[in-house]
Amino acid sequence: MAIRADTIGNKISIDDIMDFIPDDHPCFLVEKIVERIDFSEWEDAHWDTPGNPSYHPRVLLRGVVQGYIDGVKSGRELGRRVKTDLPYMYLCGIDGPDFRTFNRFYKEFADVIVLTLVEVNRFAQNIGMLKIGSLALDSTTVKAHASSFNVASEKKIRAILETVYEIILKNDEDDELLGDDSGYEVPIDLNNDEEFEKYYREVIDYAKSKLDDEKLKFPACKQLKNAIKNPEKVVKNLEISLDNLNKSGQSTVNLTDNESL
Repeated sequence: MAIRADTIGNKISIDDIMDFIPDDHPCFLVEKIVERIDFSEWEDAHWDTPGNPSYHPRVLLRGVVQGYIDGVKSGRELGRRVKTDLPYMYLCGIDGPDFRTFNRFYKEFADVIVLTLVEVNRFAQNIGMLKIGSLALDSTTVKAHASSFNVASEKKIRAILETVYEIILKNDEDDELLGDDSGYEVPIDLNNDEEFEKYYREVIDYAKSKLDDEKLKFPACKQLKNAIKNPEKVVKNLEISLDNLNKSGQSTVNLTDNESL
């Protein structure tokens, strides 16, 4: 049997990213809709001002809208995805915004976010993208003055506004709990083999102290092999064995003969 090469560690550039995203991925719809939003007032106010360059609101809005489609519920999760997920890297750039930038954007541009999500929702329904078009449920109100948004039902607008407010609240709670941490850091140095081996050995020793390794391996492997041939039978036998175990009050059950304990 041939084995594929292990390609972990291979590098890609921003030019390569599109090659790995399917042509029908929703991120391209997000790009087209957000591209049509007028940010000229913001651009006039921020053009050639002192300080570090700001991310354009369009960059952040693309990430937020894609997050809405994927059910992302926090700025920290968005900050992680723009570093790890190709569609988000495409929409926000390889040097994407961090979670604090997204958190500020939610507060400063909540009205723009809500109106854009209403438009995305309406557009998705019209073209038959049910997963996106049916995301909104119930909640609070917003006045949508732009005529293109007035076709959305009040129920949808309320639901989307509530979603945005829930994310803002969660961002504040995460800030209080985590501070400057993203919540996704690995708290050990993975490049330090000695440190990693120490923690790994502690985990293995703990597991062995709680489980009889050899007794655990054999029945589990046997059941998995049987499941490949006849999954329905294995599931039924396991359900019977579990029922018998619960009735007996014992801590173990014979998986080969589900009538015995």
